[in-house]
Amino acid sequence: MKKLLASLILSFFTVGCATEWESSNTSNSVSQDRRYCKAMANAAAPTYLCRNPLMCASDETVKVLDSMVRNNAYFEKCMFEKGNVPK
Repeated sequence: MKKLLASLILSFFTVGCATEWESSNTSNSVSQDRRYCKAMANAAAPTYLCRNPLMCASDETVKVLDSMVRNNAYFEKCMFEKGNVPK
């Protein structure tokens, strides 16, 4: 179970980081938008960290996954609102 959870979390971070964005506006900088949206996502939906950083307890697994999905959703919504689209 622990290996499955670790691989799910690792794949989530890999997929989230792999998204390339491009701006439809010439005045916008994608890197500036990315930093702004990441900050907004972290403020609106902070990522839950386990009490024990080396291993999540069974009651924390859902909290961790839910917080990561919410954070990513806020980030993507912000990027779309700024006029960016995934490549």
